[in-house]
Order: sequence, then C-alpha cells, then structure tokens
Amino acid sequence: MAHDNDPTDDMLAGIDLGAWQPPAVPAGLADAVLARLHEPPPGVAVDPDLTAPPPSRRARWAWIAGVTAATAAVATGLAWWGVTRAPATSTGVVIADAPQHVVLGPTTADLDPGTELHWERAGDRLTVHQVRGTARWTIADDDTLRLYAAPRLHPGGIDSAAIVASGASLRVEVPMNLADLKLVSTTTATAAVAAVITVAVYQGHISATSGGQTVRIEPGATVEVRPSPPVPAPAPAPAVEREPVHVSPAELDRLRLTGDKNIMPDLATQTALDLTGDPVIGGFRLCVDITGHVANVTRLRSTRFDKYDQTIERTMRTWTYRPYVVDGAPSPACADITIIYSPQEGAGIDPCDPRMIDDDVVQAANQYANGLPAQALALIRSALACKADPRLYRLAALYACAAHDTEATRELVKKVPPASRAAVEQKCATDNAPQMMPTFRP
Repeated sequence: MAHDNDPTDDMLAGIDLGAWQPPAVPAGLADAVLARLHEPPPGVAVDPDLTAPPPSRRARWAWIAGVTAATAAVATGLAWWGVTRAPATSTGVVIADAPQHVVLGPTTADLDPGTELHWERAGDRLTVHQVRGTARWTIADDDTLRLYAAPRLHPGGIDSAAIVASGASLRVEVPMNLADLKLVSTTTATAAVAAVITVAVYQGHISATSGGQTVRIEPGATVEVRPSPPVPAPAPAPAVEREPVHVSPAELDRLRLTGDKNIMPDLATQTALDLTGDPVIGGFRLCVDITGHVANVTRLRSTRFDKYDQTIERTMRTWTYRPYVVDGAPSPACADITIIYSPQEGAGIDPCDPRMIDDDVVQAANQYANGLPAQALALIRSALACKADPRLYRLAALYACAAHDTEATRELVKKVPPASRAAVEQKCATDNAPQMMPTFRP
C-alpha cells in the first residue's frame, strides 16, 4: 500500500531491496547476541510528562532490517558451529557426483567430481581412504589426518601409500581407470589399488609412505607416492616325499591289520603241483604309504605260474597296516615277502626256512649275473632278514653298489667284516658295473 505524503517512499523509489546483501558477520557476533538475549532489561527512568513523537516509517524499517540481519547472523553462526563440530566418533562415505565441499570437523576437503572417500573420526584423529579422484585437503593444527590412497580391503590387510598431515594443506590425486568409473555412483569400495598417486603440498609438512619407505614432503613440492609392495603370503611348505624305508617282512607283518597270508593257487595250478610234488616259491616287494595302505606290489621272482602270480599280487594289494613310523613321523616302507606253496603243506611255509634262504641266495646271484643287481639286492635282503651272515652282507653290499643305491651301499658296507670291507669299497670305487660274482652256497 502506497502513501503519497510519506517522504520515505520517495527515498526508496527505484531501489531494488532484494539485491541487498548483508555485510560479513563479525567474529563472535552469535555468542554476543545469545548473551545479550539472556541479560535482564536495563532499568531506565522515563519521565511520564515527556512525550516522544512517533518514529517515522524510515526509522522503523531500519530497525526491522537490523533485527533481521542480527537474526540471520545468529542462524548462520549456529549453522556453522553445528557443521564443523563433528561427533567425537563417526564414520561416513562420500562420493562426489559434482564438485563438493566436505567438512569433517576441523579438517575440510574440496572434491572433484567422481572422488570417493571413506572416512572415520576418533577424537582429533581422522582416517580417510581416498579410493579415487582428486581432493584438496585443509587440516587444522589440532587435528591429524591419516590418508590412504586405496580402500582397506580387509581388517589387518596391507594399506597402500599412507599420508600423515597436521596443520597443512595439500592436494591428493588418485587416478581412476575405466573400470572404476562404473562404480562412481556406488557406496562400496573398489578393490582396485592405484599404482601411483600424486601429492602436492601447499602449506605445512607432511610425511608419506612410498614404496615401503617413509619420506617427508616440504611445502611447494609435488611428488609421486607409490603404494607399499604387497607382501606375498608365505608359500606352503612343499610336502617332503620320504624315500621308502626297507624293512624285514617280520617287522612289517607286526603292523598288519587285515589280509590273508594263506594265498592258495587256483585248482589247475594245485593239480599240476600235486603231480610234481615240488613247492613253488614267489618273491614280491610290497610297499605301503604313510597311511598304511599298500601303494604297490612288484614281482621279484615268479612262481612259474602266471595265474598264481596274479592271484598273489591281487591279494597282497588288499592288505592293510598301521603306519610305519620313523623319528615320530609316518613313513612309507617296503618289505620283500616270499610266498611258498607246497603240495604237502599248503601255502604259508616259514620264509626263514633254511631251504628258502639258500634258494634266495642262489636266485640273487643269478639275477646279478643277468645284469639285474636291484632284484639281486632285494632277494639277498630277504635272506639277511632271516640270517644276518657276514658273507651275505658282503654280497649285499656288492649288489647295492652295482645297483647305484648309495644309501643301501653305505648301510651294508658298514656291516661287512673289516677284513673284507676294503675289497668291497675298492670294487665299488673302481668298477660298479654288474659282474658275475662267485655264487655263495652256505
């Protein structure tokens, strides 16, 4: 509503009151206004006879404008106070879709579009994982920023380049790749770790961990900081494959759990043996693994009946044993087992029968003469398991040497009588090729 006679209206004509901007708020204005509001009204004596003229409209407008400005200043001050005073302990995630100013207590950051932050505050310590993008940081003197240029992938995991700053301003650039750009709108940390980040220090001194070493960056410097190299997980220790231990048949048999030792030939073989009346003898090397199960069965000496040999091998593979233990640890083991079938007595004749020992010694010499020292060694070991004879040890040492079995040679040479040991050692040193040796007959 207009008043033609009011001079104030003429003074405001042509002035755009909406364009007026309040002056900057003086420091401490909000606190002063709040304190003034709580003060009791001052006691002022007023002469009732004195009458003041009513205030002009211009004066009323100026008073209203001043109150409005003061109220706005109070509201602005209160809003500023509420934003900068972050809770003592808090966390958050910021993903800037556009340029954004972030206030994290006394520390602030200006983010470029696409920048992603994961932050956590505990008192005067602010931990930030700058996953990607560029941020300009301003850290107060009484605040500490610890910044990592990658997400923490898991608790206790390896963090990339760490930056520690207090009372400083700096810019941190974490490059983005094309795969990361697809994740800008998400709130989950990407597993991609930047290869190199750029840090520019404007004010203050900061320390940064680059390539596993901590360096100090001075104001005005721009450096590239590389993440600490990942620490590879320790490779599992390779399984130690122990060589099978050669044991006597009796020693291995004490560990037997299941299996029938009385292996009978088929009916046709029994009939043929009944006609001749001669026993048949077969030699087999049985090896068990660290669990006590049969790993393999090797034929050392045939019974001369192929079908019977197959029956023996098939049956022996079903035997089970307790693990053979060496120095407190399970170990594979092998034993050379002799199977004898006599038409009169049936299978299961004592392999340590003197006749069996004699036959083993003869067969060992024949195998050695035919260029098969390993088979000769296996047969002579069967004889030694029943009869620890010094002459048998001499033959066994020569067979082991010819078979290039170094450990067996060392073991057996020690058991050769001193009078014969030098000759055996010289034979092994000068010529360890298989040669015909005199057949030993006890």
